Amino acid sequence: MKNQKIEELITYDNIMSYSKACIELRDTLISKEDEFKLLIIPSRGAYPFYSFSQKATYYRKSGIERVKSNIHYNKWFLPYTADWGGEKANIQTDSKTVRFFWSKVLYDSIQKKVSPYTLFYENTIDVLKDKLTFNSGNCFINLNKKTDKFIFIDTAISGRAICEIMDSFDDLNIINYFIILLIDKSGGKLEKEYKSKIIKKEHEGRLKPIYVDNIFTEDSSPIMNGGISTVVFPSLIERASREIPEFKIDSNCGAGLWFIDSMSHLHGTKLNGVRGAISYLIHLGIRAHFDDINAEAHLLYYIGDLAKGIIKNLEDYNIFDQQKTEQLITNRIKKKNSNFKYPVKTSSSHVVRMQLDNKIISKIIKQSKK
Repeated sequence: MKNQKIEELITYDNIMSYSKACIELRDTLISKEDEFKLLIIPSRGAYPFYSFSQKATYYRKSGIERVKSNIHYNKWFLPYTADWGGEKANIQTDSKTVRFFWSKVLYDSIQKKVSPYTLFYENTIDVLKDKLTFNSGNCFINLNKKTDKFIFIDTAISGRAICEIMDSFDDLNIINYFIILLIDKSGGKLEKEYKSKIIKKEHEGRLKPIYVDNIFTEDSSPIMNGGISTVVFPSLIERASREIPEFKIDSNCGAGLWFIDSMSHLHGTKLNGVRGAISYLIHLGIRAHFDDINAEAHLLYYIGDLAKGIIKNLEDYNIFDQQKTEQLITNRIKKKNSNFKYPVKTSSSHVVRMQLDNKIISKIIKQSKK
């Protein structure tokens, strides 16, 4: 069966490990509130953990006693995607260069510096938000004054991405940060050179590792990760890298945004029920970790049946097929904008790649030049 792998992913041990990580994230964020005010969420992989950590703020050891209404940070969903479109964008670059671009957007923004980097990112969102009908909330940063202190939540498998990001922080002399790193396979897939860098940052007091048995929401369909997607624009990246002088000199450029509500058109359908079932299981796991005996009993009772129910509800919809994500995103946008016609493709990790027309690209680039 197409979706049989779900039974291997949605297990008691995986759910309990995942939910424990959400609680560890919650506790770390609470402990850092007095020191840090800005929270950066750079990846689809990190978002579900953050979302569930918010739910964990409602419990203490008695199981269901409320303790706190929210974690108070100024949140910025900044898409640190290193996907520039591959063969779809005729540009010489690499993941490290693209990640440096995003760190430059971050650095200039927290310094309240208006630059081609900040303008390009903001104009990309401003020009496209209505055409793509996405919620741009938390995609912009609104700070009253300069700040150089932030918390950065990310996930790691091999460790390459976070090490490239940390290298870019070093290159830009960004030093007042704290990384909370959710590490897949309990660190079993960390490559040696990246592992040593991660350990070094931990010893410096700049990084907190949280080990997870299986981050089954990583690089997956939005149906699995709570309904979010990352969209990149290869044709925009290609032209901007050549036409914006600073990008041409630095040989770096990225263009992407978060699509946080990419599943909103599925409300009331079986596919949305799949998301709901996964969410319910993690929620039970969180409550079980707070000694809620009934929650653990429910988790043990429902885990097998719910995994089978998820597969049944998916029917012929292959959740692991990237083309299904293409259709899902296209249908979501057309639900609110029937005139949407941009070509959509999806990478093997379910990053959405969208080709824009030259008129829109020209408008974004023109408004981004200082």
